[in-house]
Amino acid sequence: MKSIRRHLVIWLLTWLSLLCVVAVVAFVFASRKSLIADFDRALSPELANARLLLRPGPLGFNNPENRGVEIFIQAWDSDTENTLYKSANLERRSLPFRKVRPRITLNENATLEDGEPVRIAATGIVTFASGENAEIGNRIVVAVAKNRSQLDRRIRNLTVISALIGGLGTLVAVGIARLAVERGIRPLDRLGNRVDEIDPGSLETRLETDGLAEELRPFALRINDLLSRVEDGFARERRFSGDLSHELRTPIAEIRATAEFASLYPDRASKDDYRSVLQTTERLERIVESQLALARIESAAAAEEQETVALNDLIDQLLESRKTEQENRQLRVDFLCDENRFVETNPELLRTILDNLLGNALEYAPEKSTIQLSVPDPGSGEWFRISNPAPDLGKSDLPRLFERLWRKEAARSDNRHSGLGLSLARSSAEALDLSLRAELEGGILTFSLSENS
Repeated sequence: MKSIRRHLVIWLLTWLSLLCVVAVVAFVFASRKSLIADFDRALSPELANARLLLRPGPLGFNNPENRGVEIFIQAWDSDTENTLYKSANLERRSLPFRKVRPRITLNENATLEDGEPVRIAATGIVTFASGENAEIGNRIVVAVAKNRSQLDRRIRNLTVISALIGGLGTLVAVGIARLAVERGIRPLDRLGNRVDEIDPGSLETRLETDGLAEELRPFALRINDLLSRVEDGFARERRFSGDLSHELRTPIAEIRATAEFASLYPDRASKDDYRSVLQTTERLERIVESQLALARIESAAAAEEQETVALNDLIDQLLESRKTEQENRQLRVDFLCDENRFVETNPELLRTILDNLLGNALEYAPEKSTIQLSVPDPGSGEWFRISNPAPDLGKSDLPRLFERLWRKEAARSDNRHSGLGLSLARSSAEALDLSLRAELEGGILTFSLSENS
């Protein structure tokens, strides 16, 4: 399982440790280079003095003067590599010969035969014969050396101390990284704990955004939006459960009462009793079938099996199938359309939408009133529009029109309807990626089916 906290700690520790290592290595390298440069600078005058010692004359090779026990001196013939001079403190030891050109200085580490570590500075010189007609003399390599044990010890101590400081710095970096991550994650932990406290019984709770970190505020706002939608959904489901219980209680009670009466008084049971049971059962069946249809539509992928559908022809078919309802209630239907319009959609879902909208208008429009149907031009984005008078509805009822099992209170005694038609129409529209809206102006209820913008 991935952890943001662990990821941040590891990331910070990796880079902080790398920075510490780089800093320590760079410091040790620069300090070592500086110490060696200082040591070489101290050898430079000794090398100049040794060159004077090796000149012919009073200060020449036969001069017994020595440079002291700390400085080793040795000179060689550059061509034959034969030793021309060696300081007494070298005794039987010798410095390593290096062929060096004049005016060039070579510095390097070396180890004498007895294991003594030294630092050497060597250069080439040319001796001249005395007299007016001086001729170039022999090429000589002269070298001076000094024990470097103290230098090595200082470099070693510097390396150890730097490593210890680097290790301590890494430990401090670990603590700082963990502290920084913990302090940075703490608001997220608090937000998570606050969300964890919300349950179905406290969906009205909202997360506080004042004082929240700027990076977390968008998450809190989206969680609040989600809670609002969940709260609305739970409220709808609670209303649906109550309405469903109400819808089912009455027909079940009717069936039970008829069955109990028939079992107690079988000789008094009539055809009307069985007809009543049949009608009640059919009502229950309509409710169950509508619920199953809603479940299928809401769980299925939208707009499968698309076909070209002629809207005008489909509406004519639906009007013809409901002609008896129209005539019984003496309703007038005006169908306004200039030409047939074709759309690519799922014909069954579209039929469900139009049939339920038309059935709703035919059922609830006042008798002898007019229903208007229209198929707008393709450029408008609308597919279908239906309007009918609705004197019993108010604008406060519009949000509940598409709720399952909701019906205006005056119509609750009508057992022929389940209150699922408009819910089924909207779910079908959403499955087709269409928008079904309701408007109420001047007592006229209008449903419009249009493309999502």
